[in-house]
Amino acid sequence: MLIADNILREKLKNVYFVTGSGKTTIANEMSKHLNNCYVYHTDNRGPFFKLADPMYQPAMCRDVPDYFALDKDDAHNWECNIVKEFTPMIIIDLIYLSSQYDVVICEGDINLELIIDAIVKENVVYIKHIGKTGDFFDRPDQRHMLYSIINDNSLSEEEKKLKIEKMYDIVGRPNEEIVEDSIPEVIKNNDIKVIVRYDDNTVEENTNKVLKYFKLNK
Repeated sequence: MLIADNILREKLKNVYFVTGSGKTTIANEMSKHLNNCYVYHTDNRGPFFKLADPMYQPAMCRDVPDYFALDKDDAHNWECNIVKEFTPMIIIDLIYLSSQYDVVICEGDINLELIIDAIVKENVVYIKHIGKTGDFFDRPDQRHMLYSIINDNSLSEEEKKLKIEKMYDIVGRPNEEIVEDSIPEVIKNNDIKVIVRYDDNTVEENTNKVLKYFKLNK
């Protein structure tokens, strides 16, 4: 079955997509300024994986005992394929939510290349961070990954160090300077609004920029 892009755009016209760096913080802050608003976090992948079938979602059904034992390129490609496979599931959820709320904010990983013609492009922003990178494992949802290695008594201190180094090879190291022009092609090719977030910007400043662009500010 094929649903035409114009039908999907109509159903998703009150859905706003916040992508890039710092998206969760900004999306949550946006919701405090809006009435009858729902923030949809794509990080909640559990329900997606329960629906996965090897015939249709081979990446989601791939059995990988240790993600951080993968080659860096393999890990990156696998993650990209997983996101591509669950993106249609996100769209189904968003269509339902758009009928229940005045404003739906979608933040998190989603394959924009797959859906760019089926959404309102003016309802998308890309948050570009210019400054120093943070520590991926400082985030509450990811901290346990690092602690599981640190507290693994079956590993020597040298083995722990090597394993943690491999983890940072994949996710990136803290305090690395972010390249200013590292904007995804799908963002540049579709004239998606880019909002720059500097280290000294407050959450309120960044949020107000997004609300103003979406014309959701009161």
